[in-house]
Amino acid sequence: MEMEMERTVEEEDGGREEEEEEQSYAKYYAFSPHAHFTATPAARRRRRRRSRAASVVLASAAPPRPAPPVPTSCCGWRHAPPDFLSFSGASPQALLRTGGVRGKMPKKGTKSRKGTDDEPKQEEKNKLPEHLEVQRTRVVCKGDAPTEGFQYAGAFAAMGIDNSVSADKFCKNFKVVVNRLTEDDMEFDMIGIDASMANAFRRILIAEVPTMAIEKVLMADNTSVIADEVLSHRLGLIPLDADPRLFEYISENDVPTERNTIVYKLHVSCKKGSPRLTVKSGDLEWLPEGSQLPLASPAQSGDKQKTYTSFSQSQKDILEKPLGVKFKDITIARLGPGQAIELEVHAVKGIGKVHAKWSPVATAWYRMLPEVVLREEIKDADAEMLVAKCPVNVFDIEDLGNGEKRAVVARPRACTLCRQCVMGPTGEVMGPTVEQVELRRVRDHFIFTIESTGALPPEMLFTEAVRILEEKCERVISELS
Repeated sequence: MEMEMERTVEEEDGGREEEEEEQSYAKYYAFSPHAHFTATPAARRRRRRRSRAASVVLASAAPPRPAPPVPTSCCGWRHAPPDFLSFSGASPQALLRTGGVRGKMPKKGTKSRKGTDDEPKQEEKNKLPEHLEVQRTRVVCKGDAPTEGFQYAGAFAAMGIDNSVSADKFCKNFKVVVNRLTEDDMEFDMIGIDASMANAFRRILIAEVPTMAIEKVLMADNTSVIADEVLSHRLGLIPLDADPRLFEYISENDVPTERNTIVYKLHVSCKKGSPRLTVKSGDLEWLPEGSQLPLASPAQSGDKQKTYTSFSQSQKDILEKPLGVKFKDITIARLGPGQAIELEVHAVKGIGKVHAKWSPVATAWYRMLPEVVLREEIKDADAEMLVAKCPVNVFDIEDLGNGEKRAVVARPRACTLCRQCVMGPTGEVMGPTVEQVELRRVRDHFIFTIESTGALPPEMLFTEAVRILEEKCERVISELS
């Protein structure tokens, strides 16, 4: 009995200290987005002691009953409701019997004191206030460039909003809208995607989509003013009209065959007394049978002369269309009278990560969708001044009648974020219209532009980038499994 009294006194003293610790802890987390499921260490210790004490009393008074289930919070932790939200001092069992702590939402289907169902509709529960929704889905551009965002999954957990990335959300929201498609370039919108994914496509397009490019130049004669190495560099940057999917990669020790090598020859001369001759890319001639330059002298007169390739069959038999260059008017060199160029080139498959000549794009870039918002009506002379400020004609004038005019946002997609519309008369960024005009960017909406070098059509480049990214993901999954 004396031991039990001493234990009770110690528990009361320890309880008072833990309550003080708990109150300070609650003040610290009063404005935390995780306050609805954060429990202090002292509170957890008190609950464990109360549970043990209650179980001892129940064991002595009546047969044991199974403990009620502990509710699971929204974050997946299994624990009783935190005491510091109620400060009622009741035991966990009592809290469970009464339906929770003060301020906690009742269970679904229960009635509140007013006799109405307190559970809001799903769409209202998952809706943020306007200013928080703007922070979550937009980038507001003012005097300084924005450098931060809300990528944390629990950033809005206190309001019941799940900000995490999930495959279901991505599949539901992601879509691609093609706005312009020509032979050489393509512009499309990628909607519902993160900036990291858009940048992954950009990097893959530049460095990992394979093409065919000239790798070896066998120089037989060059009497032009251009040095051999400069001429070789120019030849390597000429886009070839060849589908890389029809060819294989070649390693350093592999033999050039019809499956991994394309051979062209260039033999041009300017006769004496003739005007200067311009050598262009259209002068390159495709050799479907392989190399024609002898590799070495034959050992006997009857032996077949070896060349720099080993083709078992003609490439005309395995390809549907003849190979050539994409643009036939690229200047390679200019020859004076009596000068000549004779050479043979070998094109192989490669990627831009190894050398820029294999990069299939001239440019691949993206920007977030602009959004221009007029927070106040701008009328008459101020409206005309705003329209005159914008160099890309984002704004326009709307006639309201009775001689009144107001400014409207007519072409927001053309906005380049030059900030001229919010600049003051002396050029300061924070001008008098900064409170009237708000410049935004949509975080998950990207305007993507692909300009091809001509080696591959732009629509094929994007599909190849998607395939390469898919292969990378499958490789990671296989390594982890």
